[in-house]
Amino acid sequence: MRNYIKKYLLLFLISIFVTSCSDVVTYNDNWDDELSSFGAPTITDITTPSNNTSVSEAEFDDMVNIVGDNLTDVKSIFINDIELDLTTIYATRYKITLAIPREIPQEVTNTVTVITNLGEASYPINVKIPEIKVDGLYNEFALPGDTVQIIGSNFDLYNLNEEETVILYNGVAVVATNFTSNSIDIVVPSNAINNTKFVLSSPKVANPIDISYREEGYILFNFGDYSDKYVTDGTKEGDPIALNGAFIRMSGSFASYSYNNLFAKNYSITDQDILDNPQDYYFVFEVYTSSSQPVSIDDQIKFNNNIWDPYGNSTPLNTYDTWKTMKKEVTDMFPSSGTYALGKRFFLLCQPKSARSFDFSMANFRFVKK
Repeated sequence: MRNYIKKYLLLFLISIFVTSCSDVVTYNDNWDDELSSFGAPTITDITTPSNNTSVSEAEFDDMVNIVGDNLTDVKSIFINDIELDLTTIYATRYKITLAIPREIPQEVTNTVTVITNLGEASYPINVKIPEIKVDGLYNEFALPGDTVQIIGSNFDLYNLNEEETVILYNGVAVVATNFTSNSIDIVVPSNAINNTKFVLSSPKVANPIDISYREEGYILFNFGDYSDKYVTDGTKEGDPIALNGAFIRMSGSFASYSYNNLFAKNYSITDQDILDNPQDYYFVFEVYTSSSQPVSIDDQIKFNNNIWDPYGNSTPLNTYDTWKTMKKEVTDMFPSSGTYALGKRFFLLCQPKSARSFDFSMANFRFVKK
C-alpha cells in the first residue's frame, strides 16, 4: 500500500513539472519587441514625447517622436538637409525619438525624411531657425585697454569663430579670443573714446552688427556734484575702479530691514522726447558686486519705490568683482505718475529682509534710445 501511494505521488509531481515546463516554453510565443520592420516606412504624425501631442513646429534641441510604421533598420534621417547622427536616436517599428539638430540648414525643405533598408518616407515639420542675438558689451563702459565680453546668443550657429569673425573699431581689427555660443572676448583699443561703436561681421551674418561703446545717451546724474554718504570717486579703500567719474557704493554690515537711503534727489529732464516717449528708451546703468556678496530681490533694492529684481525671475545678481551693464525698460523703473514719475524725484533705497553684509556699486544712470 505504501509503495502504491509513493508511486502515485511521484506520478503526480512529474505531471506538475511537465505542465510547468510546457508553460515556460510557450509563454512568449507571441511577444513582439517592435524592433523589426516588414515593409517600407510610413509616417503619420510628429508628437511630443511628454504627452504625445501632435506638433507641426519645433525648435533646435527639441525632443520629438516620429510616429508611423516600419521605422526600424534606419539608414539615415534628414531634417531639412541636415543628416542626424543615428547614435542619438531611438527607433522602434512604430516610433522614432530624436532631438532636432542644432544646425542651420543650407536648404530649408520643412520636412523630415526617414530612410530605412526597405524604403523612405517624409513628413512636414517646420523647424524655427533662431536669429543671432548680440546684446552688447558685458560692460559698455569698459576702459581702454580692458578685456571685455561681447555677449548674446546663437553665436555658434552663425560661425562666429576665430577663423571667420572680424571685429573692427574705427576700421581696425581688434584682438578677439575665447569664442563661445554666447560670448566673445575683445580688447578695447587704447585710443577708444565715448559714443563710438565696434562692428562685427562674419560670412553667415547677413549685415554687420554695430556694438555701442560708452554710449552716454542722457546722463541722469553727475554723482561728483554730490557729497552723499554713499557716493564715492573710486579712490576710497576697497572701491572698484571708477568708469566715468563718481558712483554709488554700499558696503559693510547692515541690520534686517535697515532703511538705507542710497540716493534721493529732485531732478528735471530737459529732453522732451524722453518725457513724451519713455517706451522708446532704456534706463541703463553699471553694477558691481563683490563675488562673495551677490544681490537679490530679497535685498529690496528699490528704484523709485519699485523693488528691483535684477533678472526678472528672482535670480541673484553676481558680477564677480567686475562692472556689468544693466539695461531695463524706462517704464519698468519709473512710474507713470506720482512723486517718482520721470523728471520729478529719484529715489534709491536698500532695505534687506535679513541682516547681512553688502558690497555693491552702481554708476552711470542714463537714458539710451532703443
